[in-house]
Order: sequence, then C-alpha cells, then structure tokens
Amino acid sequence: MKKNKMAMYASMLSDLISGTNETGEKMSKDYEPLEKAMDKSDLSGIDLVSTKKTFQDGTNTYKTYLDKLSSADVPAKTLGMHSNLKSAYANYVKGCQDMVDSIKDDDIDKDSFNQAGDLQQTSIEKVFKYAQKIMITA
Repeated sequence: MKKNKMAMYASMLSDLISGTNETGEKMSKDYEPLEKAMDKSDLSGIDLVSTKKTFQDGTNTYKTYLDKLSSADVPAKTLGMHSNLKSAYANYVKGCQDMVDSIKDDDIDKDSFNQAGDLQQTSIEKVFKYAQKIMITA
C-alpha cells in the first residue's frame, strides 16, 4: 500500500511540475515583449490590460496547483520535503500575484514588478530542487 501512495504522490508532483512549466510557457509570450518594452522604458506597444489578464489567468492556474499540493496525500517519508516544497510553491504563487498586482491599466510599478520577479525566480528554483529530491526518493 505504501508504494501505491508514493506512486500516486509522485504522479501528482509530476503533473504539477509539467503544468507549472506549460503555464509559464504560455505566459512567456506576453512576458518577453513586456520585459523588452520595460528595458526601453516604452510600454506604448504593450496591451497592459491583456497582459495582466494573461498573467492573472496563469496565476489562478498556479493557485489551483497549490491547492492540490496542499491537499495531497503525502507519504510519511516525504513529509518534511513536501512541507518545504509547499512553502516554496506558495512563495512562487505570491510572487506571481505580486507581479500581476504591479501592472496597472496604463503603467507598471517597476520596483514591485522586479521584486515579484526576484521572488518568483528564487521560489521556483526551490520548487524544482525539492521536487527533484522527492522524486529521487520515490
């Protein structure tokens, strides 16, 4: 029975990582032009309302993944690492929401945007590190 629980958990974790990557790829289509426009300090070619909606939709998907992670049936041997993973993923979601919140209809709070990006980067690196450690024990 323990192996079955671990197999189910590993499958959920694999789906979470794949889904997170796919969602990020979808948002990168709006992120990359936005980043270039911010570097030039010229947002005139960016539809900020549409970009914000895309980012919010992606963040909502991440929140769904966080809910799945929070309600997962975790094998005992991975409880500590799962707790670290869940915390890192929650910080990632916070960074994503902070980034969404930094985008206004006609401008961006650049400091908040950059801080959110830093939190995302730090957090997602931890998510992948903890997920990899858990999968090695599976």
